[in-house]
Amino acid sequence: CLVVSSYASGLSSLVQSTSINTLQDNRSLCRSFQSQTFLGQKTGEHFPKDSNFYPVYKGKEIQSNSTYYRADLTLVEANESCMGDPIKNLTFEVFFLSPSVARVMIKDANNQRWEPPDNYPYYLSEPSGKITLNATMDPFSFELIRTQDGEPLWSTLNSPMPQFYYADKYIEITSSLPPNPNIYGLGERVTSFRLNTNETYYTIWALAQDCPYDTGKGPRGRNMYGQHPVYLEIRNGSTHGVYFHNFNAMDVVFSQQKIAFKTVGGIVDLFVFKGPDAEKVLEDYHQIIGLPMLPPYWAMGYHQCRWGYKNLGMLWDVVTGYKNHEIPLDVLWSDIDYMLSFYDFTLDYSRYSKEGMKALTSHLKDNNMFYVPIVDAGVSASDYFGKTQGNSMNVFVKRSYGSSENFIGQVWPGKALFVDFFHPNASDYWNSMFDILYESLEFDGIWLDMNEASSFCDGTCPGFYNTSENKITLPYLPGHHSLEDQLFPLTAAHHPGPSYINYNLGHSYIDYNTHGLFGTMETKFTHNYLLDKFKTRPFVLSRSTRPGHGKYGFHWLGDNFATWDQLRYSIQGILSFQIYGIPIVGADTCGFHNSTTPELCSRWLELATFYTFMRNHNDIGAKPQELFALGDTVIEVGQKMIRLRYSLFVYMYSQVFKVAMKGGSVLKPMFFEFPNAKELYANQEQFMVGPALLVAPVLYENQRTVKVELPQGAVWYDYFTGERMEPGTQVLDAPIDKVNVLIRGGHIIPVQDSEGAMTLNEMMSRSVKLVVALDEDQKAYGEYYLDDGLSPDTLESQKYTKVMVTAQASSEGVSFNVTSEVNNYTGNRTQITEAVVYGLKIPVKEVTNGKVLTYSSNMLVAKLSINLTVL
Repeated sequence: CLVVSSYASGLSSLVQSTSINTLQDNRSLCRSFQSQTFLGQKTGEHFPKDSNFYPVYKGKEIQSNSTYYRADLTLVEANESCMGDPIKNLTFEVFFLSPSVARVMIKDANNQRWEPPDNYPYYLSEPSGKITLNATMDPFSFELIRTQDGEPLWSTLNSPMPQFYYADKYIEITSSLPPNPNIYGLGERVTSFRLNTNETYYTIWALAQDCPYDTGKGPRGRNMYGQHPVYLEIRNGSTHGVYFHNFNAMDVVFSQQKIAFKTVGGIVDLFVFKGPDAEKVLEDYHQIIGLPMLPPYWAMGYHQCRWGYKNLGMLWDVVTGYKNHEIPLDVLWSDIDYMLSFYDFTLDYSRYSKEGMKALTSHLKDNNMFYVPIVDAGVSASDYFGKTQGNSMNVFVKRSYGSSENFIGQVWPGKALFVDFFHPNASDYWNSMFDILYESLEFDGIWLDMNEASSFCDGTCPGFYNTSENKITLPYLPGHHSLEDQLFPLTAAHHPGPSYINYNLGHSYIDYNTHGLFGTMETKFTHNYLLDKFKTRPFVLSRSTRPGHGKYGFHWLGDNFATWDQLRYSIQGILSFQIYGIPIVGADTCGFHNSTTPELCSRWLELATFYTFMRNHNDIGAKPQELFALGDTVIEVGQKMIRLRYSLFVYMYSQVFKVAMKGGSVLKPMFFEFPNAKELYANQEQFMVGPALLVAPVLYENQRTVKVELPQGAVWYDYFTGERMEPGTQVLDAPIDKVNVLIRGGHIIPVQDSEGAMTLNEMMSRSVKLVVALDEDQKAYGEYYLDDGLSPDTLESQKYTKVMVTAQASSEGVSFNVTSEVNNYTGNRTQITEAVVYGLKIPVKEVTNGKVLTYSSNMLVAKLSINLTVL
């Protein structure tokens, strides 16, 4: 839907005409703007006080229909500025991709500029006017509105003048916001889930900073490993989303009821998702960037890792320690210890004999366990096969555009080279390296670290070269710190690929533009190798991520600390990555840096039970924190929590399965399910797993109760006992071995008996039971998915079964109805043998296809023996 106004055509304007005055002292304004931008935000002002800082464009409508809009923009007024000369001619395009998605692209009309190499769509389905474009021609501005309620989703109609700047190395586009907005996303960082938008800025540029807390204020940005310029905003119970498709360094600035994306390159490529349901926003976003992959089932088991397993005997000690203490274990990991002198793709035979490692990995396979080693991004520059073969194939990142000299950084092996994943030989090189590694180390998945990619030097390492390269001069510095902070120099060059032939943009393939792509490209190449080798779903864990990463791999939240605040912060991390389309995510359980304590580790286990990725990992300088090393309490909590996780596997996996099919979230902030409950907008100490389970973990030391907020409009039960809970604030007992979980009325979830299970594989053959939580009408519904957990073409070839269960209680008893869709799974879990029903209003006397085992009149809970088969 389009509404276009123009002073020239005489149509009614959407903003008042504003005269454009020439500044008396342009250099003074420039200095003022720089001081507000660079010097620690001392003034608290992020925009120049004089609106004449911004250039003015006039628009001319070229084309307009239900799916597409174009206007040509011409610069009509500009003042001298330190940000660079504004580009004189721009094209403004809007693609209405579907009823719920619009894409805005603003480009240089005369020159091709760098754009990320993503094949995003320009058309998805027939739009239906549910997003309205209002465009004003003189001065040019625009807004996108949700048609049904008139809510502006992105509006540049700022008074007195649109705040828009488009120069070669500085682009700023600004939208108005309501007071105190509820905004989430813009990662990666450790911060509150609901972002502080009171005169704050958030830097987006992949950087190897280990979990600093980001208040949005201070002298430098606290950006971390990934780049995700996307956010959700909820207003009056309705949610929309905005994705700025640009991977150059940027700040996202909140000030004066405005949000501004300020970047140093690329183009404006803005996606707006109208919602109004939060899940719908995520589904639409994930379908644009790429739906997350379906993981191998064992990815959701329990993983044990440590930097410090220095020899083969220590790895065996971990495996036998878990077995002897009857603690389940699914995956054993190796950090960089296994390598010879930290050289990628090597095994130090003096500490890990080749025969001994084969015996270990064979033992793991025979017992349905798996093995994952680390691979760092830096390949040693010493004379060994990794360097020699890479040089012969010319696959390393170059020092600068047009240079034949490799860029040399410094990481764990010392001087290091980095694979250029744009190079046409990169795949063959990468595959051959992993083949060499597999001969010594029969891995099942791969862990990619340091892949921002990071180096121990800031740009070029001192003394590595006889000459210095040219530096890129920036008019604006996102994050107020070097963009080469333990990273490549911005001039480091990649192979230009086919777009060099088409657009003569070879000079643009430098780290200044490509930096944010490295981690996901490495993940994609590794994913493809594992898929081709094993013909099963690949497992790749990566530190650096960007939009679309979930198609190829998973993420952990980085090198955290064994502290209570880091335990709490992990919740915002796992929730944020649901937005980013990487649903398989978790923090290092019990903490990585520093030594954990039995209480902290116990509470972390209780929370991590509900991470989609659960790995215990710690630092070489910390005390051992394998669960059997921390005493009886941790052993007992570990046994209990991991088996609780196992018992819920079918339910949790089914949530992952749905997201892989259509996008969305597995782990949800409360407002996703209860958008009108404003008191929950900032709540980050409880969360939902799927639509049915609410988790309220203990997050503070010495705490033995936990406060939980139960929204109105739903029926709630204690998951373990069936006791009904009233809406409002409840204080629940939380002894050291208990995590509080509630189930929402109206839902049925599948569970399994996990008693005695030592691996998740055992759950693949155990029958399913049902937990039925009745709503006020004595009804409940649930659905879940069954498959083999490994086939890579499960979705494409429909190698699964979708099970749908309804339950209805009445004076005549409880009836169950089980139906299926795409019923192609033939394993053992098609039998439903038992149901526990919560919230009965009358005693149960009869059950269709079953009988009553127990009934609690005071709890209104019945345990039923049933015999249902998925047909």
